[in-house]
Amino acid sequence: MFPRASIGLEINDHAIKYVEVNARKRALVLTSYGTEVLGPSIVTNGLPTNPGALTEALTKLFAMHPDARGDIAKRHSIAMALPETNLFVRTVTLPAMDEEEVANAVAYQVEQYIPLTQDQVYLDSQIIDRHASGEMHVLLAAAPRQMIDDYTTILKKAHLAPSYFELEPAAIMRALVKPETVSATKGVILTDVGAKKTSLAAVREGSLDFTAGIDIGGESIVTKVAQAKKLDTKRAEGLVRRVGLRKKKDPEVFELIKTEVDMIVAEIKKAVEYVGRQNSQAEHTITEVLLSGGVANLTDLPAYIELATDIPTSIGDPFLKATPLLSGRFTPLSKIDALSYVTSIGLALRPFQET
Repeated sequence: MFPRASIGLEINDHAIKYVEVNARKRALVLTSYGTEVLGPSIVTNGLPTNPGALTEALTKLFAMHPDARGDIAKRHSIAMALPETNLFVRTVTLPAMDEEEVANAVAYQVEQYIPLTQDQVYLDSQIIDRHASGEMHVLLAAAPRQMIDDYTTILKKAHLAPSYFELEPAAIMRALVKPETVSATKGVILTDVGAKKTSLAAVREGSLDFTAGIDIGGESIVTKVAQAKKLDTKRAEGLVRRVGLRKKKDPEVFELIKTEVDMIVAEIKKAVEYVGRQNSQAEHTITEVLLSGGVANLTDLPAYIELATDIPTSIGDPFLKATPLLSGRFTPLSKIDALSYVTSIGLALRPFQET
């Protein structure tokens, strides 16, 4: 039975974000959202280094929620994204076997693929494909047990006991990818460009085929411009927004931004090559690059990536599967602003949709 309401929660080093989705008649409606900026050293590299302060920040963020006086988890399914930087995600090749046998096979072999022992992690796996050769590709995800247990304790103290945790790229996939756009022969590269990092994932047949991440994002672009032009952060941010990837606006700033973006392009090309190698036994093509994250709005970014990769590139639609019908004290969430909430939206959609 589906819940009537669901909350998707994203916690990173600099902020907490959430989106609430409700089931209303035949529509899924985005009914509230919010962000709480975190101070330094509350979350470091995706890990909760100051649990008390993080609990307080969560409580503050949800203080105005209608269910804040009680236990929000009693009326909502609550999901939290797991930062890829702290996960071990690998595509492994196994002999053909039944789905029920995969979990045991992965658990038995897990220490071959990650630097932790089986009792130090929580494991999950998903079959990506099967080949006539008798082999199959399986996506293996392992999360440090200590990290999951710490976040569970913190969320419970904030009356937000989690229903489940999920890989960040899986949530983005659910929010942005139409099932008909991926198959055994065509796939999509998801590229989420955030403040501090860029996450990439290849999707085909409704499954993640590859994930990766690099420490390039909005902050590194602004810092590069600020240092070169001797500007404070605020003025550098404004300059980055005005120029974007338009060389005629300011050739020097364009080159500074281009240097950072080219590293993202290089990772996209690596992802495409990797998917090609993994699927050498079948015709498989990456047919689209979908952008999300706050930096996806950088002027001419889709056109630049498309020209550099020769793959059609566009900004994902964060409202593809949830209607942004907000009311009361919540201001409307624009499509541009919603790109920063794509992970939370995808998490909140999970109880209602299979993909």
